[in-house]
Amino acid sequence: MNDIQTTGDDVSLMETTRHVIGREGWDADAARVLDPPWQIFARFVLGLGAPPASVTDIPEETLEAFSRHCDLEGAVAFEEAPLVLGAVRLILLHCGYDREALAALSAPRRRKRVQNKDNAYRHEVARPREVPGKTGTQAGGDSDSSGEE
Repeated sequence: MNDIQTTGDDVSLMETTRHVIGREGWDADAARVLDPPWQIFARFVLGLGAPPASVTDIPEETLEAFSRHCDLEGAVAFEEAPLVLGAVRLILLHCGYDREALAALSAPRRRKRVQNKDNAYRHEVARPREVPGKTGTQAGGDSDSSGEE
């Protein structure tokens, strides 16, 4: 069915993580951390239509769309988006995906400078405001919960 060639073996897109983990000799903890994010990615790719012939044939535009899907469109909790995108990036890297193209798989976030009480500054990451249909009351809204201006 959805066979993806990762290293010459036929592996379904949904099984790619397990294949990479086995090939690299990683333990069960790696599977516990990497497999759920990969399953989100695989369902997203398969939902777009015909599966690619190979993991390396997944278009860069699909990576960009998946980044928006996870981070801006709220497919995963705002705080978890970088972890999900990083796990998918790691699996794609071990499948031979182009390193430069993997830059498309990043969370489009904004950092803002916030002043502490002692006139020092820190940076906070905030959900971009131009997200249609999203409000700051959802999980992971603006990270400025200190109430300080």
